[in-house]
This record gives sequence, C-alpha cells and structure tokens, in this order.
Amino acid sequence: MNSAGVVINGTPEYVRACVEASLKHLDVEYIDLYYQHRVDGKTPIENTMGELKKLVEEGKIKYIGLSEARPDTIRRAHAVHPITAVQMDWCSNPDSDFVDSPVNNKAKIKHKNKIKAILFAALKKKNRIENLI
Repeated sequence: MNSAGVVINGTPEYVRACVEASLKHLDVEYIDLYYQHRVDGKTPIENTMGELKKLVEEGKIKYIGLSEARPDTIRRAHAVHPITAVQMDWCSNPDSDFVDSPVNNKAKIKHKNKIKAILFAALKKKNRIENLI
C-alpha cells in the first residue's frame, strides 16, 4: 500500500483474483484491454506478466497494458508477452518530456515494439498542457 492508501500488488495470485472479480462484476467473458496500473516494486514484472499471459491464453484478457511503467520495466514485460498500450502522464515533467527523459525513452520503446501510447493529464494540469502545445 502506498502513502495514499492504494494497494499496489502485482503478485500472480492478486492479478488473477482482480481479473476474475472484474469479469464477474462486469458480467463479461473477457476484458478487451487489462492494465497493470502502478508497477509493484516488490514483485518482478516478469511474474506479473507471466500470469497476465496465462489469462490471455485462457481467453480472459485480449490485450495487456501497463500504466506509469519505466522504460526498463516495459522492455522486460514485453519480453514475456507483447504489451499493447502504455499509459503515462503526458506532462509529468514538461521541461524534459521531449528531450532525454523516461518519456522519450518510452517513445523509442513503443515505436520499436508497436506499442500504443495512452496519454493522460489531470485537469489541474491544464495550464501546463496548454503551455506545452
């Protein structure tokens, strides 16, 4: 659990339980795009992705996405199973987003591996976004 009280758990058991609960709650047979939001620093991403890969093979998930993952984590995860999308805060560091930064490195990884970028920016950051455009 982080300082905001959010559970960050990437263990295979927890990931499977979350997927199963979502399928039941949504009353669907599969999830189109399942995101691992917030990478668990205690569980190797390879373990998390291994379980997500099994869920894809079982037909419970179609595609896998990561949210706010570092470039090295994206590479390691993609080596286990293709990542379809990476969600990131577009304006987390406006001074370096398009220079030499984790965001720029992510862009190179995504281009090479044909991973789609899903950018988000909180409304409170609207002014920062407008200044970047």
